Amino acid sequence: MLRASLVALLCIGTADASAVIGNLTTASLGFVSGKSFTGQTFTVPSPENVLTEWQFWVAAYQPFHGFTTDISIAIYDWNGALTCPCLPYYSTSIPWPTTNGVYSLTGLIVPLVSGQTYVTVYGTGDYSGQTIGFHDINLYPDGQLLLGLSLVQLGTDAPAWTAFDTGFAATFEGSAAPAATPEPSFISLFALLTVGAVVRMLMARRRLSLRSVLPKTSS
Repeated sequence: MLRASLVALLCIGTADASAVIGNLTTASLGFVSGKSFTGQTFTVPSPENVLTEWQFWVAAYQPFHGFTTDISIAIYDWNGALTCPCLPYYSTSIPWPTTNGVYSLTGLIVPLVSGQTYVTVYGTGDYSGQTIGFHDINLYPDGQLLLGLSLVQLGTDAPAWTAFDTGFAATFEGSAAPAATPEPSFISLFALLTVGAVVRMLMARRRLSLRSVLPKTSS
């Protein structure tokens, strides 16, 4: 009973909050073409810093526009450029959707640092058709669109796209709440009960030891 009460007390916590950044509106929506890499920079909110979902606009796949049939997606540090070789915090690839629409990466658990800036990069290879959705207006003031034929060019051409953003939305949740600290009165009671149990155990052992050395009486 005491053990069950202790576990229940230690597991007390608060529900995680969530925050969403970005904008998936269709107003002024267009699609990138002719670039191998498209990026979107973003700043992690506080205190919610675990990325759990990333959504983005993508154009339908059209045959005969290259050999690339998958879109690669990766999240990197961003300080105005990428330092390569690049080590992503998260990476995956998806089959190119067959219809225009919003693609959702769900079930993510990507812990990032609140207040720091990162970039999500879409790799579309040699595909020459329309790819990632973007807006020619500053829908997300804390980030910007990046375009390039290489990862390095995303940084060198960054100033040209400061008033643009991709169509995206990112959901963040807070880290798991730390276990609650037991109240001082509970600690004292628990310590007292533990000492009492130890004393009773030692006394029982002593009685057994005395019985083993005392002479047996004849009947």
